[in-house]
Amino acid sequence: MQNTNNGIVLIGNGGHARAVRDVIESLNGYSISLGGRPEIVVVIKDTRELKQPDWSIMLRTYKNYVLGIGQIKSSIDRVKAVEKTFGFAVKWPTIISPNAYVSPTARIGEGTVIMHNAVVNAGAQVGDFCIINTGAIIEHDAIVQGFTHISTNAVVNGGAKVGRYSFVGSGAVVLNQINIGHKVILGAGSVAVCDINEAGIFRGNPAGRVK
Repeated sequence: MQNTNNGIVLIGNGGHARAVRDVIESLNGYSISLGGRPEIVVVIKDTRELKQPDWSIMLRTYKNYVLGIGQIKSSIDRVKAVEKTFGFAVKWPTIISPNAYVSPTARIGEGTVIMHNAVVNAGAQVGDFCIINTGAIIEHDAIVQGFTHISTNAVVNGGAKVGRYSFVGSGAVVLNQINIGHKVILGAGSVAVCDINEAGIFRGNPAGRVK
């Protein structure tokens, strides 16, 4: 079957995938299915278990892909899914809810999904394959690097930076000008009041290392 530009492959079939599907359908720009209808393919959440459809066949048939795999403890499944597409002529559209606000001066990377009611303010930069989840706020001049998940109602304040493969939990706050490193988990409701330069799990107000 020949691929058309309005079709999209949603990689994932869990709760996050359903939420991403809702955003995509609200755009009216793609046809999408989670139920095996012939115009689209569904890939199971754990890509290591993928048997059908075969990746190589799928990647030669379909052009547009979006990550519907969630990320809390680790971004590894999301990274592996993207790596499987290397060498194929595929695209990862940026998906932005019509109910989100993204400043015209913000920069958003490929494959990133910005969910309903999120805000990405002036001069902010969001890298590739990020999740800016429902109600999250990325304030002016903040930087969120690739494969990072800013969860529901979390706030990355002005001039702050969150490194790659990190997770900022629901309702957590990164204060102005604070730097969060790579592979950091900032627990739900936590407040980062000083830089976090090493990978690990941090919780509390002020946030401290727990693991």
